[in-house]
Amino acid sequence: MTRDQDQGYTRRLALLVGLSLIGLVGLVSVGLYLAMLRRPVTAPDDPGNPPPPTASAPPVASAVLPPTWTPLPLVILPSPTPVGGETGAARPTSPEGHPSLADYWEGRAQFRVDVPDTGLPMGESDTIVMPNGELWSYVHASDRSAGVRDRCGAPVEFPGCVVIYRSVDGGRTFRHDTPPVCLFECRRCPCDSQNDHIDQQQYPRVGYDRGRFTLVYEYRARLMLRRSSDGLVWSAFPPRGLAPGTGRLVRYTPISTLGLGDDWHWTVRAWDTVSGDYGASATARRFLLANAAWTLGLAGGAEIRAIHLTELRTEANRARLFRGLDVASWTDTITPRVTPIRAIHFTELRQALQEVAATSGSTVTIGAEPIQPGSDIRATHLLELRTALGGL
Repeated sequence: MTRDQDQGYTRRLALLVGLSLIGLVGLVSVGLYLAMLRRPVTAPDDPGNPPPPTASAPPVASAVLPPTWTPLPLVILPSPTPVGGETGAARPTSPEGHPSLADYWEGRAQFRVDVPDTGLPMGESDTIVMPNGELWSYVHASDRSAGVRDRCGAPVEFPGCVVIYRSVDGGRTFRHDTPPVCLFECRRCPCDSQNDHIDQQQYPRVGYDRGRFTLVYEYRARLMLRRSSDGLVWSAFPPRGLAPGTGRLVRYTPISTLGLGDDWHWTVRAWDTVSGDYGASATARRFLLANAAWTLGLAGGAEIRAIHLTELRTEANRARLFRGLDVASWTDTITPRVTPIRAIHFTELRQALQEVAATSGSTVTIGAEPIQPGSDIRATHLLELRTALGGL
């Protein structure tokens, strides 16, 4: 072997050894790295948290429990920044600077119970801000929910009537009269469901505009409306037209005498002094103008017969329906030669006609002489009722 060949062999051998060393170092590095990945990470020594003691026994397989859940502290979101308080797009808050629904949906506001009990009872209500700053809540309540009494002092059955609760501290607390009393007057005592809606004035909604209050509520699936100038004294139902400045019922006198036996139709329109125009016409009504066909036989000494009372009851209910009143309920079904004529039969007729007179604004005299149980009933008492019906 020549010297040059020997030097070339030596260089190749040195290169092979170097490559082997490099490969060995790489394998060792990879092994150390993998070992570090498999080794559990332990926190550094801390005097306040010493490491757990090392167990000398071989590890035993056991169930691994999940970590204990720690509740997060309650975070109160700050009030939204008023419009213009930030750089960039303004947050959509209300004109008063209070949080809006947009603030709530975007997480800048939240609902929170401020006052657990404001004093308002369970039931539908509508609250408005009065000119003096008080809050008036028109609440539908009953004796069961709030000890409510009607205008005659009787407990109000569920679901109840509309009463007022007032607040002078911005709605944090509400107070009522003791006991709370139904807002609407009754036509007479005792209060009546059909005429006064005393037991069901649900879902009240109140509006105030230019010095006038308007209130609507639901009564037996029907919408009822009343009006007021002060929010306390409300119109009767059904509403009755009043002559401006007089408080008297509006009465219409035909320009000519209406003929008997003919069909007549009538409707009304109201003049609105605010808009300066007439409102829509009311539903047209039809009536037949005719004198009642009374059965005679009331000459001096003649007895009062069943037909006489039956005719009076029929005509009285016709007059009531014409004036928008419900038909009257009568004591006893009058059967000829069976039912005795009693004082209550005449007092009921007088009461029924007095209600017609009060609704129509008529002035009639319906029996000047009281009829007591056990007293004599004369033909005069019956003729008075016929005359009164003619004036209504």
